[in-house]
Amino acid sequence: MRAYVCKYFNHTISFSPTGSHVEWCKQLIAATISSQISGSVTSENVSRDYKALRDGNKLAQMEEAPLFPGESIKAIVKDVMYICPFVGAVSGTLTVTDFKMYFKNVERDPHFVLDVPLGVISRVEKIGAQSHGDNSCGIEIVCKDMRNLRLAYKQEEQTKLGIFENLNKHAFPLSNGQTLFAFNYKEKFPVNGWKVYDPVAEYKRQGLPNESWKISKVNSNYELCDTYPAIIVVPTSVNDDDLSKVAAFRAKGRIPVLSWIHPESQATITRCSQPLVGPSDKRCKEDEKYLQMIMDANAQAHKLIIFDARQNSVADTNKDVYTKTVSLWSYVNSQLDEFSNPFFVNYENHVLYPVASLSHLELWVNYYVRWNPRMRPQMPIHQNLKELLAIRAELQKRVEDLQREVATRASSSSERGSSPAHSGTPVHTSV
Repeated sequence: MRAYVCKYFNHTISFSPTGSHVEWCKQLIAATISSQISGSVTSENVSRDYKALRDGNKLAQMEEAPLFPGESIKAIVKDVMYICPFVGAVSGTLTVTDFKMYFKNVERDPHFVLDVPLGVISRVEKIGAQSHGDNSCGIEIVCKDMRNLRLAYKQEEQTKLGIFENLNKHAFPLSNGQTLFAFNYKEKFPVNGWKVYDPVAEYKRQGLPNESWKISKVNSNYELCDTYPAIIVVPTSVNDDDLSKVAAFRAKGRIPVLSWIHPESQATITRCSQPLVGPSDKRCKEDEKYLQMIMDANAQAHKLIIFDARQNSVADTNKDVYTKTVSLWSYVNSQLDEFSNPFFVNYENHVLYPVASLSHLELWVNYYVRWNPRMRPQMPIHQNLKELLAIRAELQKRVEDLQREVATRASSSSERGSSPAHSGTPVHTSV
């Protein structure tokens, strides 16, 4: 440790930089000022060491990682080499916190900064290497955004600070019994975000409630509809029991509620979901009564216009889904010949004898379907079955024709024959 001696009005002041860098800097400044006042600036080491300390503090402050409120530093390692795929190897300081991995190099202009949130990391692997007698350690970080980051540093730094362990521990907190950083985030906001929007004040701005519409808190616990706000505007004459029955008749409980009202004509726009009429066209008296209340809320109009926001194709499909749905088993049961397998027939003299028991089982491993540009589109199996059935019918017809022809020849030859010894023998064929 180096000690400095300065004279201040013929008084000798000695000190040593045993405190922090800031305190040491303050002592150097005080000593420099006192020496200038006394006119006895005789040591150049003071100014040179002060300049080096000032530059070192400035460099350290520039390399410090910015922290969020509640974020804490877990490890800091200097002289870390980052293998950048764009600019090559970059040496700098690596900082690991419970939220991010921060690497910075201040020697380049502009400064090189790598800021990676730990939640982006998918896998951390350790790579060990030994060259020229020095053990160096490397880490490869695979990120979820398709980046592969590679860092290298000395082995003793890894042993002392546990960089790999800290990265694994905080990049996968749930697997290591840690909580997510979101629960440690301590930033205080001057405004409560849940109270930025005041629905009651907004409704009052629109002139609500009035004689036709009221503000209801029937959904304060989100039991009526979990996708609607806690405060809604409904007609004045409706009660909570009717609203519950209307919600049961609407998809996801989204009853018609007020969204906009004209300040002069009192014309309104209400939103809602589709009624659950079903295939039997069910009706709900409470829902029809509720729509009448909405229409009566505007005395200047005597009709209610309903806009269906769905596409026409979707609406028609949903409407006809019950009338145009046919079971496939009706086709199978009524047309067995078209759906039967031609290799499984009910006559005895057939070629193939399928067996239920397995004689040989081969499992294919690492088999992938690859695109073959010369591959033709496969024919549907029912089309193959139809073709096989047609071929079987044609072959059966040819067999029958041949059998009739053989029988005819046999009968004609028997009639022309003079003795029974020359009678023909019938030929038996089978398919």
